[in-house]
Amino acid sequence: MPTEVGGMIFDVDGVLEYQGKVCPGAVEAIDELRNRGIVLRFLTNSTLKSRRSCAEGLRKRGFQVFDGEVITASYATALYLRELKPRSCWVMLEREGLEEFREFQQDLEDPEYIVVGDNRSVFDFGHLNLALRLLLKGAKLIGMQSELVETSVGEPELKSAPG
Repeated sequence: MPTEVGGMIFDVDGVLEYQGKVCPGAVEAIDELRNRGIVLRFLTNSTLKSRRSCAEGLRKRGFQVFDGEVITASYATALYLRELKPRSCWVMLEREGLEEFREFQQDLEDPEYIVVGDNRSVFDFGHLNLALRLLLKGAKLIGMQSELVETSVGEPELKSAPG
């Protein structure tokens, strides 16, 4: 078994920072690993962040992070969608995470794919009803993050990503 570590993956939310505050020793640990030549990657399941905005936020908190080292749920989903080569899609998402989908043709009338992320301001009956009608017409659904939690009566419900 090799004793040298070539690379490390860090979860951003809850490991490097928690509720917007840097975890004690996290910046120094990243600096030390970088000084040792360890390849670093930073992951988050937040759909609201782009690679750029996530890296920028980490840099503002003192981390030496490059955009290309960050993988967000939005970025990973856009990579997956790129492989599918859709003619069009409707990305139900807000904030900087939407940046990752610039290259795709957006279509709210007849999308090939509906991509659902954290869409707080328009996650309402009208938009959900439209999405359901489009799915019934043949659109395919891609959920960026499924995080189930139990309600007080024990039924699972979908929970939005933090961030």
